Amino acid sequence: MNISPLLHLSLRLLLLSSLTLLWNCGGDNQKGRELNTDQLQKHALINEGTSLSLPISFFRLTQEEFLSGKGAEIYDQVFVEQFTDLLTAMSFEDAQLDLFVDTSNYEGLLLFVDTEYIDLNPSVGNALASQVKQQNDAQQAANPNLEITNMRTSLDSGSGKSIMRLKYKFSDAAYGLTNYRSIYFVSTLRKTFVVHEFSATPRDVYDFLWSLQHDS
Repeated sequence: MNISPLLHLSLRLLLLSSLTLLWNCGGDNQKGRELNTDQLQKHALINEGTSLSLPISFFRLTQEEFLSGKGAEIYDQVFVEQFTDLLTAMSFEDAQLDLFVDTSNYEGLLLFVDTEYIDLNPSVGNALASQVKQQNDAQQAANPNLEITNMRTSLDSGSGKSIMRLKYKFSDAAYGLTNYRSIYFVSTLRKTFVVHEFSATPRDVYDFLWSLQHDS
């Protein structure tokens, strides 16, 4: 079993910096619009020669745009401040992070981090899931109001790709907030992407990650 140090670092940064994030959506543009999965738009990932298709309600934000005020138009201040810390921590792994925001009532946010190639297999998948569980247990022990529920763990392969999915429900009884997080490890024949998904509803982008392809 070979999990690269960089992959460990990416996972650790996410867990330390973002797993306590819970938010209220602050933007009126997300009220009442259903996530349209019939109309997709192709997006090229920055400097990767790779693209994927997402519902048309997703749009790209640069780190600079998020930090300069666009994020505050959609999310509350606490989320923006903590997510800013996450972006700063992630940026030394991948200087050109790909950030996508959804404008439907799914209220999703996606962060793509390019990392070293890893051969995703059951042994590696079990190790990743175990590490996340340990961190989740530690988070709950430190915050008695926080409840983390494992919704799905899966490892699937096909069409030259393997995708490891770890999906969780986060609930904070003190604030009456519930959000959903997914961590995806997507390995193509060339490289691995770590995709961090935050959403206000149980829907997720798993199906769309299979559209990821190398354009050259």
